[in-house]
Amino acid sequence: MSVQAAQDFLEKLQSDQNLKAIFRDNPDPATRHQLALDAGFDFTLEEFEQTLRAQPAGPDAVEMSPEELEKVAGGAGPKFQIQNDMSGYNNNINISSSLVVKFNSAVSNIISRM
Repeated sequence: MSVQAAQDFLEKLQSDQNLKAIFRDNPDPATRHQLALDAGFDFTLEEFEQTLRAQPAGPDAVEMSPEELEKVAGGAGPKFQIQNDMSGYNNNINISSSLVVKFNSAVSNIISRM
């Protein structure tokens, strides 16, 4: 898993119309992260957040809606649990809601520019 994989994912998502369509048709955050993993982009949501923070602000900057910001106010919130069965291993991953919202917001922002 790496920040570079998260960066590669963002670049691919921005340029690949077929990938955008797949993510547009699957709005669930857990499904979207799994789709990215299945497409060969092996990154955690924490690494994805690091990639977003490293992005220069500008016309393509990812912005959160007021509703999304309200969900993550103070950085606290419920945790989501994703079960991932790959290669016979069952990995339980706890993901804070703020990371899920940031990931989903970034993906939604990119695919909305079709």
